[in-house]
Amino acid sequence: MKRMLVFVGVCLFAVASFAQNPRSFVSTSGNDANVCTLASQCRTFGRAVTQTNAGGEIIALDSGGVGQSFTIDRALTISAAPGVAATVSGTTLHVITVNAGSSDRVVLRNITVVASNTIAGIIVYSVGDLHIEHCTILGSNTGVWAITGGLTTITDTEVLSPVQIGFNIRMPSVISHSRVVHSNNYGFEIAAAATLIDIDAEYCGGTGIDVNNSTATAFAVTCESCTASHNNYGIGVVGATAPVTFRMNNCRANDNVVVGAGTGNSGVIVSMGNNMIEGNGLQDVYGTITPLTKY
Repeated sequence: MKRMLVFVGVCLFAVASFAQNPRSFVSTSGNDANVCTLASQCRTFGRAVTQTNAGGEIIALDSGGVGQSFTIDRALTISAAPGVAATVSGTTLHVITVNAGSSDRVVLRNITVVASNTIAGIIVYSVGDLHIEHCTILGSNTGVWAITGGLTTITDTEVLSPVQIGFNIRMPSVISHSRVVHSNNYGFEIAAAATLIDIDAEYCGGTGIDVNNSTATAFAVTCESCTASHNNYGIGVVGATAPVTFRMNNCRANDNVVVGAGTGNSGVIVSMGNNMIEGNGLQDVYGTITPLTKY
């Protein structure tokens, strides 16, 4: 009987040890020795990830730093409470790495990423459905680098002063109300089917909006109310073995140093006839823009 009680006690302890939270909490007064409940808050997002069930939520309760680089390996929503400025920093490789399951939904909301000497502020290796909402990425080589996954949705997010690229998106995406300012190279580099709504790329040393198909599969990008101004090149559309089509509606490409909008190889730009491509340094249009019939 005594042995059975000991065995039951060990089993209960094991279950308790592996129990995780449906909702975890992080604060500047927390401690990573805690279990991340509201009564026992953690200090960092990284610790909270390990204490939260798949499909759960992690919330930063107050403003300040909430840790350094971490990896998301499951379906999670990580956010700052309304009015809270939560900052994640990193100095090596990547700040936030998303390497979740192919059907997992990951949400990053109201987070500031401060990167120094890193490859990416946010990098995505695997995910089913990724949402980046109301975030700011400062520094890093690339702000958001989405390599593989189902769908990326980016809303109200800005990348400021990246070394090379603001948004490097290589999976299907919807990007709205987002901007890149002062990239040394590209603002938006799009290499998969995408819908772009009210995006803004300005003061980039390379191309503001670059659509580049390096694959053997054709895809199309629709750009609605987009701006590419004060860059070296405004909009560039380049195909490879397969074509890529860029549809413009109510967009602006002006005051760029070299070209406003241009095509290369099997890249195609089609226009609703209501765009402003004007006032660029060498020429406004390189290649051909095809009028799109209005219905």
